[in-house]
Amino acid sequence: MGTGEIPEEHVRAEALAAAVPGVLEAAVSPGEDEDGQEGLEVFVVVPGPAARLEAAAQVRRALARGSCPAVVRVHFPPALPRSPRGDLDRARLADPGRRASPEGVPRFPTGGPGAQVPGTPGTPPGPLPR
Repeated sequence: MGTGEIPEEHVRAEALAAAVPGVLEAAVSPGEDEDGQEGLEVFVVVPGPAARLEAAAQVRRALARGSCPAVVRVHFPPALPRSPRGDLDRARLADPGRRASPEGVPRFPTGGPGAQVPGTPGTPPGPLPR
């Protein structure tokens, strides 16, 4: 695999996640869970906070059915980071300090449009953002 190429399993995972009803766009990057097990961090843009919980469950099921690597976390940024040319900026997607934040806002502000869904791995328990 050359520089800038995406693993085939990531391409397949992104296509499966993007095909889930209600998902506007999707991207994946490698990640690890709390125990160090490797898997995918999935970033999906959905129309609003109410769609997050259902989208997370459907994305996990779709990727499992598609024999993709295990999903470590599902994130809900307001938009995927883009390069000046409009391409997905994978470097910014994988940057934990600015993950999926188009304006460089700190990672997933609590309760904001990019907040994670309580009850999904990697998210502290708590009420759903309003």
